[in-house]
Amino acid sequence: MLKNLIITCIVFAALLGAGVGFASKDDVLLSRSISHYHAAMEVKNYDRAHKLANKMAVDGYIPARTFLAWLYENGLGVDQNMDIAVEQYQLAAMGNDVPAQVYLAGMYASGHGIEVSEKLAKHWYAKAAFSGHVTPQFKLASR
Repeated sequence: MLKNLIITCIVFAALLGAGVGFASKDDVLLSRSISHYHAAMEVKNYDRAHKLANKMAVDGYIPARTFLAWLYENGLGVDQNMDIAVEQYQLAAMGNDVPAQVYLAGMYASGHGIEVSEKLAKHWYAKAAFSGHVTPQFKLASR
């Protein structure tokens, strides 16, 4: 019994030392940045939202590319630039960000900011649908 308790304590201490079950400093900072981005969007502080999204994207957070794309697509906090919007959606979509895949597919389907391509629209809807999301599944089935 005492032996089992000692082994349990040693394993628990080892896990604590390895940081298992705890968020890293980077995770905490990213979580704060995401929260600050959404708060900036809510109060329409698009300049701040752009700065936060850009920093997160540079730091490798793929969904931030979708944030940036949306800002550029709509000219919020930046001059509207569909070329940058498409580029950011593409980077995020290639990084398996499902919202970016859906937005990009819709852009290819409608020609919004990009040349119409039914083939690429189907490609991105299929990738997004594979993740289990209903909207791209419906869009793909209706093509």
